[in-house]
Amino acid sequence: LYTDPPGSLLPFGGAQAYKGFGLGLLMDALTGGLSGGECSRPDRPMLGRGNAVLFVLWDVDRFAGIDQFTGTVGDLAEYVRATPRAVGVTEITLPGDPERHIRERRSAEGIPIAEGTWSLLTKLASDLGVEVPA
Repeated sequence: LYTDPPGSLLPFGGAQAYKGFGLGLLMDALTGGLSGGECSRPDRPMLGRGNAVLFVLWDVDRFAGIDQFTGTVGDLAEYVRATPRAVGVTEITLPGDPERHIRERRSAEGIPIAEGTWSLLTKLASDLGVEVPA
């Protein structure tokens, strides 16, 4: 994005680069067009407005409703997770899964803190008269 000439991530699909192209093009159009930024074009400089942002909020009750949405998406997630795995793959994860796994592990085991950081925190606690938990 910030090299000369500017570039972007390529979609999947080998030489044809077709997987995700339509979605990427749509996001480029919406993000650049609605944010006041620019869409991808080699003849226009970014003008310091790279990484324009688009937020989309959906009121699912104006569509099929929350129960339909969560049920259908839950079924989709189960279907994706049940897909046959490649050799050596132990789990199929979806967006948010790694973060949920980390939260569960840290809730059970605590949050790891580097020794240097812990030393600084315990010194600060001592300076402030705060007892450090064992």
